[in-house]
Amino acid sequence: MRQYRNHNKNVKNILITPSIFLLFGCLANQPIDTVSQVKIINFEQTKDLNCIEIDLIEAFGKKSMTADADRRNALTEFKNKIEEKGGNAGVILNQLNSKAGFKISGYAWNCDNLNERI
Repeated sequence: MRQYRNHNKNVKNILITPSIFLLFGCLANQPIDTVSQVKIINFEQTKDLNCIEIDLIEAFGKKSMTADADRRNALTEFKNKIEEKGGNAGVILNQLNSKAGFKISGYAWNCDNLNERI
C-alpha cells in the first residue's frame, strides 16, 4: 500500500512539474508588444499624414507551421525594423510567399500625428 501511494505521488509530480514549466515558459517568452505603435498605411496616407520617408525595409518570416504564421512573423519583423529606424509607419510594397517563408519589403516612414488620425 505504501509503495502504491509513493507511485501515485511520483506520477502526480511527473505530470504536474512539466505542466508548470511549460506554463511559465510560455508566459516568460511572450513578447511585449512594442510595435503596436507602428501602423501599416498606404502610400496616399503618407501625403495626408505629412510623412517623411526613412529607409527601405525588408523582413522575412521563416517557414513555420502555417503560411499565416509566416506572414505574422514577417510583419512583426517589418514593424520592429521600422521602429529601430525611428519610424512609426510602414508602407508595404511587396509580399512574397515561398517554400522558404514569407518576405515583406517596403518603406519605413515617420508621420506627424499618426496615432491621432488613424
